[in-house]
Amino acid sequence: MAGKDQANRRRRFVSLWPVWLVAGGIGLPLLVLTAISYVIPLPPALLQPPPTAPQILDRHGIPLRVLAPVQGGVGASTQLPLTLKQALLAAEDHRFLSHNGVDWMRLLKAGWDNVRSGRIVSGASTITQQLVKISGPHERRSKRRTWKDKVYEICAAKRVERMWPKEKILLEYANRLDLGSLTIGVEQASEFYFGKSAEFLSVSECALLAGVAQAPGRLNPVRHPLASKKRQQLILERMRRLGWLSEEECARLTAEKQELKTVGRPFLAPHFVDLLLQSDMEVHGAKIVTSLDLEVQRVAESAVRTHLRRLADKNVTQAAVVVIENATGEVLALVGSGDYQGRRGGQVNGAWAPRSPGSALKPFTYLLALEAGISADSILADVPTVFETTAGSYEPDNFNKQCVGPVLPRQALGCSLNIPAVSLLHSLGGPFVLQQRLEEYGLRTLQRSAGYYGLGLTIGNAEVRLLELTNAYAGLGRLGVSGPYSLLCGAPRLPMGSSPHAWLIADMLADNTARAPAFGLRSALRFDFPVACKTGTSTSFRDNWALAYTPELTVGVWAGNFDGSPMRNVSGVTGAAPIMHEIMEFLHETRGTTWFAPPEGWHKVALHPSLGKRTNDVDFVEEWFPLGVPLPWVSAGDFDDHGKARLDSRFSQWVGTEDSPFSVMRPQRLVIYHPRPNTRFVLDPDVPGSQWIPLRCEGPNPVEWDVKGMSVVKRGGTTLATGTAGAYEIVARDSVTGETQAVRVELLQR
Repeated sequence: MAGKDQANRRRRFVSLWPVWLVAGGIGLPLLVLTAISYVIPLPPALLQPPPTAPQILDRHGIPLRVLAPVQGGVGASTQLPLTLKQALLAAEDHRFLSHNGVDWMRLLKAGWDNVRSGRIVSGASTITQQLVKISGPHERRSKRRTWKDKVYEICAAKRVERMWPKEKILLEYANRLDLGSLTIGVEQASEFYFGKSAEFLSVSECALLAGVAQAPGRLNPVRHPLASKKRQQLILERMRRLGWLSEEECARLTAEKQELKTVGRPFLAPHFVDLLLQSDMEVHGAKIVTSLDLEVQRVAESAVRTHLRRLADKNVTQAAVVVIENATGEVLALVGSGDYQGRRGGQVNGAWAPRSPGSALKPFTYLLALEAGISADSILADVPTVFETTAGSYEPDNFNKQCVGPVLPRQALGCSLNIPAVSLLHSLGGPFVLQQRLEEYGLRTLQRSAGYYGLGLTIGNAEVRLLELTNAYAGLGRLGVSGPYSLLCGAPRLPMGSSPHAWLIADMLADNTARAPAFGLRSALRFDFPVACKTGTSTSFRDNWALAYTPELTVGVWAGNFDGSPMRNVSGVTGAAPIMHEIMEFLHETRGTTWFAPPEGWHKVALHPSLGKRTNDVDFVEEWFPLGVPLPWVSAGDFDDHGKARLDSRFSQWVGTEDSPFSVMRPQRLVIYHPRPNTRFVLDPDVPGSQWIPLRCEGPNPVEWDVKGMSVVKRGGTTLATGTAGAYEIVARDSVTGETQAVRVELLQR
């Protein structure tokens, strides 16, 4: 009997072979997949914070631009409202709470549907599988999917289910969903589409948002409202069938008209944002708070548009603006062109493009000169002057091709005279000291040697950027304390300096009377409150500049053409300065401005404008000096028998007419001023006039010239010599005493 029972059990076991075969065919793969799930690596991004689309904000939190999503952001939801959870489950995985990462029933059904259709109609991925998929590398998500990808997602999903509770899995999924319009996660999408946090979404809004996840492009509610509405209605019906909505609620919500609050992506201050993204500054986080003040930015943009229309007939097509808060170096406004979308180089950033600054660098030369020992009563010679340099002779002109003779530093700087500025730089030892100071103040475009720029550096023969030059002027606004500019809010405060020389530069630049001979009393540089102003105009009217500062703020403006074509007789005071004036007036009205207190112990002194000595005469100018500094008074010896002010020998060639109000104290001995000994002159056929060498000499008596091998002629009161390539000795002879002075020069043929 026992043997018979054993035989029957054996026959029943064998008769069930199809069942064992199926069980083995299913169970063995499941065991393998389960084993793999313990060791398979998860996508690294899944273990990091969810990606976000960073927002670039102005200093008050107003969005300027939303960027493409990046990994590792912050600002995602920390808790999902119940209705949003239900909408997501109804849309993607209603058995999410009961499976262990893989819905086998749904997977088998999807496989059968795909076989019947002959194509992939369903992937049957659970929310956990989708979380793995959207957290994987971009290449895995974008290429054509294979069975290997599906196996990986199944194994990884099972591992995720063992690591995290369901609540966390659903939250991570909701925070990583691409919901269209550069929004990642339900929080950003809720803010963009509905203008509120996800926790305040209505049921219908939750259903609409959950529906977008299936196809963010095709179901985008902004671009495809009908398709997104149809998907929303399907999800609401699923929620009804799952018992989460009543019949009445579903009908009401299905018929409800959806109103979106979105007004599109912001695209404000485009040049500023572009520069920020291209800079070396660390830009990270979901919300990047910049230094920009959108109100100031809009005023600057409006001023640029208004004045470019005014200058259109003068061939002025572009302008740029920078506004800096001196205390921190933070950039409050940056306009790069008249119209970012404009066809004529609108996307070129004029605030960053290197251009010739004209006279805008002169204040730094005067600051160096004051630090080196010249004083406010020093008489500068604005007369035709030839400077000998290692590169050859250099003879600058003033902007109007005229000279004013004796001039104090205040008037020379205020009227932007070229020759005194070059003379000061020459006396300081040459361009190296100015180049070094400009680099200390943050100018990064002076990449060539000082010898390359020469003395012309002080009148703008190098290129600078508006942003960097405005920041350098902000250093003057801090009374000599240079510092970096910042495009981000929260930069550390920079100290205010106490340099009396920097204070005196500010006072000179704010003196409207001092610049009146060149610019008039009612130019765009005149304000009803103290402002230090300086303009610049490059050669042939190619670039206009206007810079202004108070203790609080600095404004810089450039105007011109990106293609380098010249404007039609538009100088800095008529081109860039009106834009600067409008912006500075707005800043004064809305933010308030103050002025620098004089250095302790300084007072004003009346000076003779041509002699630089104290005077009680009605014709005087005022200048600041420390108390106790000995200042000579004008005396009878300062005038000749005809009452003309006596000037030193620097002015001998300039004082040439009898009706001049000046006379010259002639030297007691013969002196050759030009050429200097051992000068080399280059005869360049491409440079008109390079073959003529001015001969200048001064002595107590008339002078005769003797230059063997060279021709000597007189033109317009100037003696000139010319010759072929070679070495020559130039001799000057006193026609009365016979005294001689000689210099050797060399002419080189190019």
